[in-house]
Amino acid sequence: MKRRKLDNPTARKLRGGGIRQSRRLEMLCWHVDHLQANVRILRELADNIERVLGIKEANMSDKVFMAQNEITRANIHCSRVKPESTRTRGAAMYEYITEKNSLVDMNGVREIEAREDLREPESYYFARKSKQFREDFEMRQHNQPPEPVNNKSLFSDEHHAAVEAWKRKKGLNKKNM
Repeated sequence: MKRRKLDNPTARKLRGGGIRQSRRLEMLCWHVDHLQANVRILRELADNIERVLGIKEANMSDKVFMAQNEITRANIHCSRVKPESTRTRGAAMYEYITEKNSLVDMNGVREIEAREDLREPESYYFARKSKQFREDFEMRQHNQPPEPVNNKSLFSDEHHAAVEAWKRKKGLNKKNM
């Protein structure tokens, strides 16, 4: 009798594109309103996934499928959170920041800086942090390699004239020196 191959519905759904091995949530987090909305969305997502896990009639692959649909739904809700993003997805505009000694993606930062509802006095933490960035930058400047030593300053001009006289002239070889 021929042995029958066991069916793996999870692998079948992965091959067919019904489910993926991982899902991502992209959340805006630069405004206080975003944080409140994200907390609500995450709580709702956790409740929905627990509800899916509690379904007795569904097999494992169906539970994974339903949970991934809930994650996709949460991602759609996250994309609708107000205020909207100031940058287009996938676009990057890198600038070199000397205080941090690194490249920073500045796409959308200028628009956020211009918003009036985000203006507030600089906190003590950030004032101390920016001072620390300046001090770190100055320390890095002190740790740079020294300037190369100019050998001409070690010897007199007469010595340099003698060395130049002994150097080969262009077009001369050992026979006609």
